[in-house]
Amino acid sequence: MSSEFSLQRARAPAPYRRDFEAKLRNFYRKLEAKGYGQGPGKIKLLIRREHLLEGTFNQVMAYSRKELQRNKLYVTFLGEEGLDYSGPSREFFFLLSQELFNPYYGLFEYSANDTYTVQISPMSAFVENHLEWFRFSGRILGLALIHQYLLDAFFTRPFYKALLRLPTDLSDLEYLDEEFHQSLQWMKDNDITDIPTLTFHHNPARLLQFHRTSSVFYGFITSKGSNGLRACIEKWGKVTSLPSRCGFRGSSHIGIPYSTKGPGVLHPYDSGHVAMTYTGLCSLLILGDDLSRVNKQACLAGLRALQLEDGSFYAVPEGSENDIRFIYCAASICYMLDDWSGMDIQKAIEYIRGSLSYDNGFGQGAGRESHGGWTYCAIASLCLMGRLEEALSQRELDRIRRWCIMRQQSGFHGRPNKPVDTCYSFWVGATLELLDVFQYTNFDKNRSFILSTQDRLVGGFAKWPDSHP
Repeated sequence: MSSEFSLQRARAPAPYRRDFEAKLRNFYRKLEAKGYGQGPGKIKLLIRREHLLEGTFNQVMAYSRKELQRNKLYVTFLGEEGLDYSGPSREFFFLLSQELFNPYYGLFEYSANDTYTVQISPMSAFVENHLEWFRFSGRILGLALIHQYLLDAFFTRPFYKALLRLPTDLSDLEYLDEEFHQSLQWMKDNDITDIPTLTFHHNPARLLQFHRTSSVFYGFITSKGSNGLRACIEKWGKVTSLPSRCGFRGSSHIGIPYSTKGPGVLHPYDSGHVAMTYTGLCSLLILGDDLSRVNKQACLAGLRALQLEDGSFYAVPEGSENDIRFIYCAASICYMLDDWSGMDIQKAIEYIRGSLSYDNGFGQGAGRESHGGWTYCAIASLCLMGRLEEALSQRELDRIRRWCIMRQQSGFHGRPNKPVDTCYSFWVGATLELLDVFQYTNFDKNRSFILSTQDRLVGGFAKWPDSHP
């Protein structure tokens, strides 16, 4: 008897599951009672797999809200015509949700670095026609509920609360980022008056935190009608430049107390960053600024404080990684400011020479694996200093040229036995141009590979073909 009783208990569903299934059945009964998805009209979606998202958007948005609520749904993939007994529809909602809620498209984002629940992205405002895309997202959610299909997406608890117009509180943060919730809960429960390092950093300038090259924005910021944006970015560049021993920060909105109407109040923990100084100056020059309002001596003093005895640079005064990337940033800053007092050139050259690997590429530092990106940083730094042929012998330069040329397959890869990657068409290609041998590469193969990585929907370029930009 006891074993039979145990078997019955093992087969019985958990209480919460029974409750959920009962609620779900009740929900569907209410939809059916109100005539949702019962017809007699039909919604017929003819879908092309290669244009799944945009094709669905155009068709779904062409129907009225009432038609979407009442009519039955039928999905057919172009070239795969047949009767829809839910198989094509299930696949359709699965594939569509993978595209629509993908953070790469900018409408939604993951709630935390290691959490794959999605929420509305604050950067969605920069997506063209974003309000219509959100209306479309709502319609897809509604269709999935009415016709009882699953979506391959998991939303945050605050997202559901927003749909239900319920208030949120601190406990909801636990479902977004457990570690951040614990930190905030600790600060709420404890006195943090004497802990000055606990600051909040709100960054409304996320879009303006440029990466290594700001030139991707050139066509937009110099186009007709973009003078307001140009002035805004120029102002951003000025207010993020800190006084002596700093440089540029990623955002002007850092400080205690935080001010939403100004650059904040400087405090000892505001630090310039060598990469941000580099991108800030690049951005200003691209915008046509003459750098006359930049505190050049402060930037140079900041560089001098960041250089180490081995010739490499920290990224920030408080300490960080130190490698050949930041030598390149420092050399670029000195070149743009036309003043080399910000670094000890000879020490930097010695560090670069020490980073030359046995296979004739450059690594991040001495004894590190050679890499296309680090090789660019090394060669570009020496070219900016005007010391390329002084620092490297002709034999060494020829071997470096050969190493770079050998990185091409269709496009370029960054290391031996690695797949080709769009970014190395720049890193390795630019190195070959600096070494005057780019003409020996296969232009057509490189161009074809780069074009094959372009996203058909948003137009950006990915690392590889059939990947998100």
